[in-house]
Amino acid sequence: MPEVLDPDKEGTEEADSYLLAMALELRAETVDARIVTEEFKTSGAKMNLGSAAGALGIASVSIRTMLNAEGIVAFQDLG
Repeated sequence: MPEVLDPDKEGTEEADSYLLAMALELRAETVDARIVTEEFKTSGAKMNLGSAAGALGIASVSIRTMLNAEGIVAFQDLG
């Protein structure tokens, strides 16, 4: 998914492609891998991580949803 890389970004290497690759590798090993991200809006030429995960068949959720689903923090307690 080359669209997850920001063509205008210089310097620090982006982690999105590595997260997607790791999730795909884990799923190939029958691990129920998911992406936790707050990035769901596309900006410019860069595809957001949530959309890229969905395109690859990888579940993606927000941190708020993940914490609630795992019973770590109740949804209403997050403000």
